[in-house]
Amino acid sequence: MTPNALLPRLLLALVTLAGTAEAQSTKVLTLPGGGVRLEEDFVAITAVRELPDGRVLLSDPREKRLVAADSGLRSASQIGRTGSGPKEYQIAFPVLPWRGDSSLMADWLSRRWLMLRGVDIVGSLPPDHPVVRTGANVFGADSLGFVLLGMQQRAPAESILVLRSDLARGKFDTVTRLAPPLPRNNPKILLPFATNETTAMSQDGWIAVVRMTPYRVDWRRPDGRWSLGSPLPEIRRRITSHEKDVWIDRQAKGGASIGLGIRIDWPQDIPPANTNFAPIPASDGTLLVRRNRAAIEKQLLYDIINRSGRRVAQLALDFSERVQGFGPRTMYVVAKDEDGIEHVRRYRWPLK
Repeated sequence: MTPNALLPRLLLALVTLAGTAEAQSTKVLTLPGGGVRLEEDFVAITAVRELPDGRVLLSDPREKRLVAADSGLRSASQIGRTGSGPKEYQIAFPVLPWRGDSSLMADWLSRRWLMLRGVDIVGSLPPDHPVVRTGANVFGADSLGFVLLGMQQRAPAESILVLRSDLARGKFDTVTRLAPPLPRNNPKILLPFATNETTAMSQDGWIAVVRMTPYRVDWRRPDGRWSLGSPLPEIRRRITSHEKDVWIDRQAKGGASIGLGIRIDWPQDIPPANTNFAPIPASDGTLLVRRNRAAIEKQLLYDIINRSGRRVAQLALDFSERVQGFGPRTMYVVAKDEDGIEHVRRYRWPLK
């Protein structure tokens, strides 16, 4: 082989080595001892929203509860009740921070969105509102009055169309398209790792888009300008027979059985990002992206990505824990005990 033919391979090897070194040198953060715990039992917390006065909203769709905790996390009480009337909801879906002390909660079973001010339900968007009428997935909301929606598209290609809507005027503009997991709509094929792209909206209106091939985070500013992230350095994690066995064993221990006739569509490598879980915007402008777990890993990892698209650190948690939300200077972590009961703790953010 000639020197000219070897040069591209040598360059590729150098880039790979540099990326591997950067991935290995990433700073890993851990939770400090303690944290303030709310002594209230939950089954499945899907949202934690800190209000400007320090009080906290929590939603649990399994128990159909929307709860308000005091600023010290000493006590909590239910907001509203199950039903279809005023100040009622069919299921307590995730609560989205909106303008000031206002929040939004989509109640799809009642085909409306509830509007909260502080800890009070003060009104709703009816079924004929342009945003509610879309029936779209809700990715987030911001303090500028916009919401971020996702709609399934079949043509011109299988994808998720991401829209930003001015909630007051019911106007829409297209943000981007997201690649869905493949193959779709085949009950006989199981994908062991997420392959779909996803998105999130920060309170200041910045929109993050997690891309998968290659893995990177792009940012859209409120004025529509884009900042495209560079591919994030990764150590290649091959899918071996051991990885397959460990993954199947973890599914069984979690109560998820694999039925007869189901084909598992294994990728060659473990994708870095676990986009089955929504990325979470932090109050310091970073984005926390949950990672897929390899067999050797003993902790749950989140990539912390800044608005230049660079991974500035990782957060390591126990596998019984997950990040669920942020306040201006706080982070909320949910932990599940051996009985399946969930509790929330509050920590200072950013971590040192």
